Amino acid sequence: MALYSTFKYGSGVKYGVSTQGTLRWAVQIDWYDNDFETALNESGRCIAMDWERGRDTFLESNTNGIRFPSVGRAALTLDNNDKRYDAWNVSGPYYGYIYPGHKVRIGVRTPYSGTSIIWRFSGRLSDIKPTGWRNGYVDLTVEDAMQWLYDQDVDIDVQQTIRIDEAIQQVLTDAAWPWSSDLSISSDSLSYWWAEGKASKEIADLTNSGIGYFSVLGDGTARFINRSEVSAVSIDLDDDNTLNPPLIAQPWENYKNTVRVNWYPRQLQNSGVIWSDITYPLVGASDTYTTFGDYTFNNEGVPALYAAISASDYVANSQPDGSGTNLTANFSVTLTDFGTNAKIVVRNNGATPGYLTLLQITGQAISVPYTGFFKEQRTDYATNRRSWTLDLLWQQNSARAESIADSIADYLSSYRAWPVVQVESRFDIQFTPDIFDTVRYTSAYHGIDDSFRVGKIRERWLSENGQAVLTEYVLEPYITGGAAWTWPVTNFGVDTVFG
Repeated sequence: MALYSTFKYGSGVKYGVSTQGTLRWAVQIDWYDNDFETALNESGRCIAMDWERGRDTFLESNTNGIRFPSVGRAALTLDNNDKRYDAWNVSGPYYGYIYPGHKVRIGVRTPYSGTSIIWRFSGRLSDIKPTGWRNGYVDLTVEDAMQWLYDQDVDIDVQQTIRIDEAIQQVLTDAAWPWSSDLSISSDSLSYWWAEGKASKEIADLTNSGIGYFSVLGDGTARFINRSEVSAVSIDLDDDNTLNPPLIAQPWENYKNTVRVNWYPRQLQNSGVIWSDITYPLVGASDTYTTFGDYTFNNEGVPALYAAISASDYVANSQPDGSGTNLTANFSVTLTDFGTNAKIVVRNNGATPGYLTLLQITGQAISVPYTGFFKEQRTDYATNRRSWTLDLLWQQNSARAESIADSIADYLSSYRAWPVVQVESRFDIQFTPDIFDTVRYTSAYHGIDDSFRVGKIRERWLSENGQAVLTEYVLEPYITGGAAWTWPVTNFGVDTVFG
């Protein structure tokens, strides 16, 4: 349990002093955008800190799907008596650089970490608000690195025979991810994959299709954990080193006894017309005509391979009905393929205007011939049906989809503890686990002795000097059962993979 000092603030003795030694905090703001090369440690001015990142729950609130980690946010209050954080202060050390968007990182060095800094939060400054009497303080809001993925659009052409981790890396690269990555090798290989949307949505769909874990760590690293990866227990939590009582959801809150898992096979079609222009545009002499086209198959938008416009795919004529002079020899066509659509540029190199009476793209469409699904029902579904559906958008293997359905049904149809535990001023364990790390939690009172993953972390200072800290962990039980799924092993304190 935490130890509190009985001295009053301002007496010369720090409030919240721990018998374990002193925490040394680091709060760095990259005002000059040089990757912290000249960033100072602002922690000496910090009087309040509160941050959180991860996900509140495994299940989406609408009863369908797995929740992707949300954007983490940190709130800091700093002393601003010299107005150094005021954008209007022309004599301030950061004048001209006080604006949102700069990288920020928060870390701590404990008596147990040696000279190493444990980075707890990394992201970008989103708001700066001077506050208090004569703007004597400033409130800083920081959004963690996950916000970058929610902001960035990606557009990646069709890839063949690609692992989920390789696809995630392509999304990060296309999104110009400014931090590092640590992606474990996935056991799932996708026959076809492409991306066209927000980076966060693309990574969420990939992660969920293999039932893996994706998170942004405290130092900004993008991490993917394959579902069969062996994970060592980072810390042991129990009734003695956590505050009591923990918050534990009622058994039925995460209970589902009817589970449907959808999977989507992809099929490469024979070569055919995947787009055509039916407007018969007129292209003037020595002029160009530019248009864009979305690929379709059976009137549905699709990606395609080998998209092309050959000499037989366009015709130009002096009349729109094709009854005039054939001018095709004077025309040239350039196609830029984007995977699901293309840019087409037609140039009339002749001296006579001409109508494009035929303009089409041929290629091999990649379609979803049907939606496969597996439905698992457990004992009491007839009298107390609690349904849940999971879309494995990129899962193209029937056997894997069936295994996932069976394992998820076992997971959700069992009454499991989903604890929320708090640790206060225990510097030996408090700052060790990160999002989706493994912890062991034992509670004699609640009859819990199991391995969990950390789904979310909340942390705040209890004293103005940061020497008393409350950390909260939202824990998720392991998914167990089925082929190639992780099982907690009590005797060894680590997790072993079967299958």
